[in-house]
This record gives sequence, C-alpha cells and structure tokens, in this order.
Amino acid sequence: MGFPFTGPYGQSGSAGQPCGNAGLFGATGYLVDAFVVDHPQETFSTLLLGLRQHISLFREVIHVYESRSNQSFLVHVPLFLIRVANTAHQLSINNPDNPSFIRIRSGLSEPEIFSTTPSHLLAALLDLGAQLNSVSGDYSTVISPSEGLPFHVNVPLAAFILEYPVVYCPDASAPDNGSGTYLSRVPLDVYEGIVSFTSSSTDISGVRTSPATACSTSRPENKKQSRTHMHTLLKFSCPAQLGESSGRLTPASLISKLESQFITRITRLDADSTFKVQHTTVTLDGVAL
Repeated sequence: MGFPFTGPYGQSGSAGQPCGNAGLFGATGYLVDAFVVDHPQETFSTLLLGLRQHISLFREVIHVYESRSNQSFLVHVPLFLIRVANTAHQLSINNPDNPSFIRIRSGLSEPEIFSTTPSHLLAALLDLGAQLNSVSGDYSTVISPSEGLPFHVNVPLAAFILEYPVVYCPDASAPDNGSGTYLSRVPLDVYEGIVSFTSSSTDISGVRTSPATACSTSRPENKKQSRTHMHTLLKFSCPAQLGESSGRLTPASLISKLESQFITRITRLDADSTFKVQHTTVTLDGVAL
C-alpha cells in the first residue's frame, strides 16, 4: 500500500487502487505525440474547457506542457498527486508502488539501478505537485515546470507520467538534443500492455422479399456487428541483465504488476475489456529516449 494522499477534491487512495475517476482515465497521463499543434498551451486549454462542459472526468485532467522539449501531456491530477506523494514519502526502490530508476549513459553498456528516486526528478515532481496542491477551486487547464527541464530530467519525468515501471535516467552530462547512443547491443526485455475491447455497430441494409416483389424492398433490417479493437496502452523496455539480477524486474514480476495495476482501471471503463502484457527480447543498435 502506498502513502495515502488526499487531494483538493477529497479523494484518497494509493497508486495501486486509484480513487474517484482515476480508473476511467486508464493511466496517469498520456503523451501527445501523434500530431503537433502550433500553440499547444492555447489549443489544449480550449479543448479541455470544452470537454469539461460535457464530461465531468475532464475537470480532473490538465495539460502539462514542458517548454524546453515542446512536449505535451494530458494528466489525471488526483492519480498524479497520489503517485508523487508515494514517491516523496517512500523514496526506496523497495516500495512496490515506485518504479525502478535505471541510470544509463551514452556509449556505456552497463546500466545501473538507483537505490532511491533521483533528486533531480523528485524536484520536478514536487514542483508540479506544489502547483496543483495550491489550487482551491477548479484546476487550471495547463501547468508547466517552473523552469524548462534539461534532457536528463525530462526523460524520466515523461516515463513517470506514462507509468512505466522501468524509468531510464540519462546521465546529467547528456546533450539536450538526445543525440547520444544508449543501450547499444544490450539485450532488452520489451513489454507491451495491450487493451482489447469490443464495439458494436448497426448495419442497415435493404433486403428483397421475393422475386414476385422484386420491384420493392422490405423495411431496412438492423444487424448488429461486433468488432474487436486492440490499443497499446504502454510500451517500454528493461535491460535483460537487470531482469536476471533483480527480482522485481524479472519478466514474471513486471507482467504480474502491470496486469494487476491496470486491469481494475480498464474494466471500470468496460467490464468486457481485457488487458494483457506481451513480452519479447530484442537487441538493438541503440534505444531512442
């Protein structure tokens, strides 16, 4: 059980058992990377204001904009604050609610596990948490870190928001453009969490009755059609050697943690949906961060 947190709306819980509408959002946050807008702060503020008028869930969702990397996240505030509180009050990697933080350096093939939450990441999380905790009424539509974040902070912050259980932390000397080569030729366990759900649609078609009435058609007949959809909720990797040396990073442990963590939220959206984690092992020339 993680450190309990009570937010501005009185929700309380732990990262493992989200409270309020957290389950309806699926994950803590989502990175907007499928398209680019010219004025992200204004655009997403307008979008969220419109959504809040019609869908109550979005009153708890904000746009987190990181100016230095020009990245946008849509974040569920109560769940984010719960996880920040867990991380701040139980810094040890032995806390099951915390991710594993992995130090990686360009050109070096030996990743290392941090024994505690990296201080630069914790500072960024507490900064965002303080801004959100200062709100007495409705959340604003957008917040940003007090200062633009360098590459070695922005990478783990994004992984934290996306709820990766393995968080890569580049060395502080990493260039801001992310041009280094990381984990080159290192065997990686790759995990992909997939949501499967079924949707129904109605097909309306005219049906002829008989040759004798070939010039006319019967009333349209409604036919229900079901389609199964699959959506990747998260995808991340972990150096295979760490999975062999750390019990919490074995494939069995990570798969069990992810499926138990997300299935409750997913089934709150749709009782018939499923969430499964697929595991493969690959070796690449480098990993993009």
